[in-house]
Amino acid sequence: MTAPDCSKSSDVPTTASYPVGIDVSKASLDAVLLSDENGRSLSRRVPNTENGFAELLSWIDQEASRENVHVCLEASGRYHRSVARYLHEQNVTIAVVNPRRTSAYAKSQLARSKTDQVDAALLARFCQREGPSQWQPTSSARQDLKEMTRGLQGLKQERDRLQNRLDEVSNQTVIRSLQAVLKSINEQIDEFEEAIEEHVQSCRSLAEKQELLQTIPGVGAQTASQATLILSRPPSPRFRAHLAQLPLPFKYSSIKPGGRKKAIHYHWRWRTRPSRGKHSTPVGKRH
Repeated sequence: MTAPDCSKSSDVPTTASYPVGIDVSKASLDAVLLSDENGRSLSRRVPNTENGFAELLSWIDQEASRENVHVCLEASGRYHRSVARYLHEQNVTIAVVNPRRTSAYAKSQLARSKTDQVDAALLARFCQREGPSQWQPTSSARQDLKEMTRGLQGLKQERDRLQNRLDEVSNQTVIRSLQAVLKSINEQIDEFEEAIEEHVQSCRSLAEKQELLQTIPGVGAQTASQATLILSRPPSPRFRAHLAQLPLPFKYSSIKPGGRKKAIHYHWRWRTRPSRGKHSTPVGKRH
């Protein structure tokens, strides 16, 4: 199960006369369009390619008005990104939803069969019932930074794995082989780090965020680049609600007997009083 693409979604759910569910795979797209409230549907399978996207859009225009269509698909790694971006550029309302949401909906509908067309029909009914928020693509600069950062992390993990392996072996042939691979990986890591730095500096918004993060003691260029991705992500309503519940620090001063020394005390105070559940902490008692 994969997490959805970290793209912007509007807070207001959308409604549509013609919900369309698309089940995405590496090779193909299975689409189901609900033509009316009685559940009658139309289906179409197209390849997951640029030509397939154009064929899918032509079919949507033929069966319904593009302005009244709401397409819903699951986040499926990288396979959904191209079709989602294409439909968005063609002014089609589209929602990219977390597979956990649709999985929970499928259980509530007692759906047991599992085929591409059945999944697409389930997504269409989910779209009709829930009206998920409209998806907005991330900027190409942020997407490139995300992919390069992940590539760098993968190389570092592989380097650490090979280094641990090198510490365990004693055969000289194996040692020479591992050292040669490690040398190549270290060179690629250096190239990635330089490319990431050049990419960040070429984008003004990313460069400003990185510069701000590097003012924090102990935060270097690579850490700042990764954190820039988080700062560039638009906060969801749930995340903003969570921030509103976090405690804030406050301090007060006290004078010790004799009036000579001044002690500073720090406590935590909740913005709003949380529910008094099993693990809740009373106001003013958190240190």
